[in-house]
Amino acid sequence: MLFGMRNLGLFKYLRWREGSRVNQYVMGVLVNFPTVCFGMLMGWVSPVTPQLQSAQGPLPRPMTDGELGWMASVAFCTAVPMMLVSGVVADRMGRKATLMLAPLSIALCWLLIIIWTNSAVIILARTITGVAAAVCYAISPVYVKEVSDDDIRGALGSLLILAQNLGFVIMYVLCTVLDFYSVAYVSLAMAAAHAVVFLNAPDTPSYLIKCQRNEEAAEVLAWLRSVEVSDKRVTEEISKLQADDRDQANEKPAWRDLFSDRTTRKALYISAVILILQEFCGYLILLTYASTVFGKANVGSALTANEQTIVLGCVLFIGSVCACFLIEKVGRKPLLAATSTLSGLGMLVLGSWFYVTSRGHAAPGWVPITAMGLSLFCAAAGFQPTPFVIMPEMFTFKLRGTVSSLTIALTGISDFVQTEAFPYVNAAIGLHGAFWIFAAVGFVCAVFTIVCVPETRNKSVEEIYAEMRGEKKTEDIDCSTVL
Repeated sequence: MLFGMRNLGLFKYLRWREGSRVNQYVMGVLVNFPTVCFGMLMGWVSPVTPQLQSAQGPLPRPMTDGELGWMASVAFCTAVPMMLVSGVVADRMGRKATLMLAPLSIALCWLLIIIWTNSAVIILARTITGVAAAVCYAISPVYVKEVSDDDIRGALGSLLILAQNLGFVIMYVLCTVLDFYSVAYVSLAMAAAHAVVFLNAPDTPSYLIKCQRNEEAAEVLAWLRSVEVSDKRVTEEISKLQADDRDQANEKPAWRDLFSDRTTRKALYISAVILILQEFCGYLILLTYASTVFGKANVGSALTANEQTIVLGCVLFIGSVCACFLIEKVGRKPLLAATSTLSGLGMLVLGSWFYVTSRGHAAPGWVPITAMGLSLFCAAAGFQPTPFVIMPEMFTFKLRGTVSSLTIALTGISDFVQTEAFPYVNAAIGLHGAFWIFAAVGFVCAVFTIVCVPETRNKSVEEIYAEMRGEKKTEDIDCSTVL
């Protein structure tokens, strides 16, 4: 089938049977590949720390604890302001052009580390990756939503967290089998290769319509749906996008419209709350303190530090794969409610184990490992990816980029706050108290989801807002399908 798609570059050769959705899956994977590279960059800190603090390591002098702290957290600092402007950039420059910034900034980071290997340059290089963080987590979900059919957008949207966790696994394995510079070269090559390939990718039909590039939008939409440009489905969808664009052009500016309309404001509130709660579920802290848990469970002699992190990464990856299958079959609301409950339960058990052992009582060593595995699996299988799927589904094209940048910036602040505050919280109330707080976050998220979050699966923005206004009966939740 030849579509005559002059604007698709090499991608025009990806032709499948009539009505195939393969091209949508191809774009879902391609758009989220920078998140794999960013996950690798974040996962690099743990296994490489012993090398950076060793006198025989690659640095002229070992890194201090203070420098290591900055190296680990500086990306969150620069990501927040970038997240605040990424939506505006994506609306003006396009989704594709903005997404190109992610692999380029990651490639620049690794290039700097290879050329000038010292503490200051490593910290500077990781500062640059705040751009990648903003683009990956704020713009990738928007792109995926705008190129996907309604009944698969959840599965494609959940690829974001799967890609992140896959990056962690890849980096843990690379650091186990390769030396410092070989890891950097492989990581640089992966980011650079993606940038070259993505140059040929199309922008989203919604953005092309906004730019009055209607013919190109029709070609891209036909390619995504694997049909001819003249197909009735393409014509109808282009007409709808044009009507939406005209309506939104006559409305107030995005920021004013976001806060002046009651239902839109409520959607923003719901999106922000579930995204912040999933960040404070203990996911990052649990990974950071995994070695402590393994050590207390007396498994340290069986596995090396890198092998332990590989096991954790595999648990995360398997959970992320499950999310891709569950999120469309089960629905957003039941999946988020169930996984946040189970993640909270795992944190509750983990905190209780620490409490019992801190009082001098004996407790089975398999309990914290099982509890940690349950929490991480449930976080990856629903608690982490589902909010990123729900958020872009609740807003129109006009507001989608703005809301995404605002809410994702809040998650960046949340990450920075909890990583900085955790040592002080631990000192004040103990490790068990910290995990009990994370458990409470999971349970609060479950209640909030059941009471406030609408089901967005296979629904338009108008249908979602009608339900939020009480004009449509909320779907009953059958959590037995999940539990």
